[in-house]
Amino acid sequence: MKNRNYINKQLDNLEGVLGNLRGIVSKQEPLETYLKALEKAGELVEEVRSQIENEPLSSREG
Repeated sequence: MKNRNYINKQLDNLEGVLGNLRGIVSKQEPLETYLKALEKAGELVEEVRSQIENEPLSSREG
């Protein structure tokens, strides 16, 4: 996988956002803060999917 490091970094970022969401809930922060973090998580998922789709298929996948 050509972009393995980039994808792993994005997954690390996603883990950070998920941890942030847990903190938002435990601190009972405003709903808007939670929704912004959810939006960021969704963007990270889309970035990872996009990178995976751009990867060439291996001989085992094709």
